[in-house]
Amino acid sequence: MPVALNLRIVLALCTASFAFSVWADPVVKRPDPRETRRLAALLDNQDCPAAVQEVKDGIKARQPDVLMMAAAMMEDGVCMKANWEKAVSLYEMAYQAGSPTAWHAMVAALAAPGRDNGRALWFAAQRSYGLPGSCTPKADPLKQPDAFNDELERMPPEVFRACVYMAGVMSEVFGRTQYPPASLAYRMQGNLAMKFVPSSGVITWIFEQTADSSPGNRDMSKAQFHDERKIEKELLNYVKAKSDFALARYTRPEGIDPALVLSGEFRFTID
Repeated sequence: MPVALNLRIVLALCTASFAFSVWADPVVKRPDPRETRRLAALLDNQDCPAAVQEVKDGIKARQPDVLMMAAAMMEDGVCMKANWEKAVSLYEMAYQAGSPTAWHAMVAALAAPGRDNGRALWFAAQRSYGLPGSCTPKADPLKQPDAFNDELERMPPEVFRACVYMAGVMSEVFGRTQYPPASLAYRMQGNLAMKFVPSSGVITWIFEQTADSSPGNRDMSKAQFHDERKIEKELLNYVKAKSDFALARYTRPEGIDPALVLSGEFRFTID
């Protein structure tokens, strides 16, 4: 029987003097393998013509997981000419079709060097990424887009670069950190606390298990199953790889306040 997966993200911004926390995208579901299995197999076999046709069919059917794969293919130039603007449009379509990570992918794509970084902050302002107040214009991004843009244009260049960097890294981490495979395999539930120090470009993780694992139908020895240190190591390696990728994707600007710390707590459960 399939399990219901949930991943909830709590964000917080901490400096030497204040802190707050907010919720973002409360439920993250596992991608439906029925929608992506065929496309993944075609890509593995390097059958680009068939993969492109599968993408076209998925776009026409508004399948969110296929739309996400199509956007990534378009962004990275896999089996088609790279076009980040079209990729962003596909991410937006995926979001409208119900993908829980598409919004993060849009921000991450737009925040990359040489792209529409101002639009990245426009999208980021509509979600809670825990960015400092200096990164968020007072004007409402939806109701007052012109005023919002004017505030962005008046933002000091060094502040703008720092804000884009933080938005890019945070959205990349949130978009790529799905329900941890190691936790799913061992039916482990718990919290992952993340701390991001933008000034040094360092992300650290701490894991806290909140419920006992249960072997279910898995065939493994009791000793292997209860090797929680091994499971925890696999889990931390998984999220570290995601955050390392995010940090490598964006250029860290100089001059960010070393007291600034962005933090997030990933809560995952199996129902």
